Amino acid sequence: MYRPDSCFRTFFHVNSDFCYFFLDRHAVYCSQFGTQKDNMASLLPEIQFSIGTGILLFGIIQLIYRNSGPLNHCMAAAILSLGYILLYFWSVDTGYISALPLLANTDIPATFLSSAGIYLSFTTILGEKDAPPPLWRRHFILPAFLLAGMAGFNIANLISTGSPAPIEILTRGEPGYRWLHALSFGSDLAYFTYILLTLIQGTKVLLKNEISHRSFFRFMYAFLVGLQLTAVFFLVSRFLDVPKLIEAATFTCGFFVLVFCVVAYRYPEYTQRVLKTISGQNKRKEHLEKRNTDELMTALVNLMEKGKVYKNPVLTLKDVGRHMDIPPQMVSQLVNRKTKKNFRTFINGYRIDAICNLLVKHPDLPILEIAFENGFNSKSAFNTAFQEITGKTPRDYRKGQITP
Repeated sequence: MYRPDSCFRTFFHVNSDFCYFFLDRHAVYCSQFGTQKDNMASLLPEIQFSIGTGILLFGIIQLIYRNSGPLNHCMAAAILSLGYILLYFWSVDTGYISALPLLANTDIPATFLSSAGIYLSFTTILGEKDAPPPLWRRHFILPAFLLAGMAGFNIANLISTGSPAPIEILTRGEPGYRWLHALSFGSDLAYFTYILLTLIQGTKVLLKNEISHRSFFRFMYAFLVGLQLTAVFFLVSRFLDVPKLIEAATFTCGFFVLVFCVVAYRYPEYTQRVLKTISGQNKRKEHLEKRNTDELMTALVNLMEKGKVYKNPVLTLKDVGRHMDIPPQMVSQLVNRKTKKNFRTFINGYRIDAICNLLVKHPDLPILEIAFENGFNSKSAFNTAFQEITGKTPRDYRKGQITP
């Protein structure tokens, strides 16, 4: 009969006692490893609850902040709903959801809510704006209707069956499974789409070289990429109908959000446009009103026309503020008030004006060479800015200005 130690005895030229000792130790190790794995599995719900609670606390900060505005409200919607989703899956895993039947499947409207909140808050922050679009509330209409509909569905099922079970513990063929599964997939698709649109907006800002705080932008962009990866896992898990993969994606998403909350709380400069927008804006306005804005604007125009600082491809608010001996925030406020443009659009205007003159004056010079000498460091950013300002491509502009 084949004995498992024979291969060891042949290969190592040792006696069977040593081989059995080795196999016994291996069995003990496997047993201990299995026990450790079970212990880790038992800790996961507690970790999940802790992460969800921490995220909720950060979301509450956004609501109770003294000068909170629309941007804070959008961020709170994103953070609170993500924290709620994590706690919802914790309640399903631990069985506590059975004690709160009216909350069954409310993770679906919460996912829609978080998607809209992420899009509105992060596009506003990455675009360095003070507030989301005027009609930002319309993004939250669908989550509100879904929440009301889910509550009505839960009440109806509670009356008829006594237990509106969450989709995670429903099986195929049970009443409500198919449409609940479709809604869940739709919510994950909305989550994926909203984050994708946010990343596209951030990429546009990146291509236009309209970044004032690069470290802040990189952190926010990396966070969004992490969320997008979890969105892909959500879609795949819903499509394949694998609840455990959904839970893993939720846990990973919660970890990313918790890291964001911790870093944002530890380093306020990352979210100062969220936490300090209103108060900071009021202080800058007061400071600006004490200065002669016409004189400051004249100095800024001279800096552009005579100093030609726009030729610096990485020109920032801090650089201009240093030239004018004023804070960078005041430069931004000055440009916004006097020109109704953001800083990067204002700078690109001078760059395009100079480029247009050189395109006509030096028809033999390559277009990109002229662009790179006047502040642009990428072809895509140059072409986009040129068409936005002139309405034409650089080549068409040159042909139209040069008479045969």
